Amino acid sequence: MIKEAKTVAAKLGIDVVVLELRRAEDIAIAFESLNGRAEALYVSTDPFIFSNVDRINAFAMGARLPTIYNDKEYLQTGGLLSYGPNYPDLFR
Repeated sequence: MIKEAKTVAAKLGIDVVVLELRRAEDIAIAFESLNGRAEALYVSTDPFIFSNVDRINAFAMGARLPTIYNDKEYLQTGGLLSYGPNYPDLFR
């Protein structure tokens, strides 16, 4: 996913900064490392992110960074928007 994001971003003239989060403590460090270099966040989906989405959204709101996720469940704690399938509709 990172490779694809970088490829598309390069075509659009957008820089991509990748932040790897492995522990909950990494979230604060990652946001500090941005230091005003970001205008928005695309947050990938995995179990770690899902369990820490409250914390990620809190830091993003504090930094005034809009966030985009690929599942609407991430929006319940403050994510701005999601772009992905509607799972109930897929199973109808």
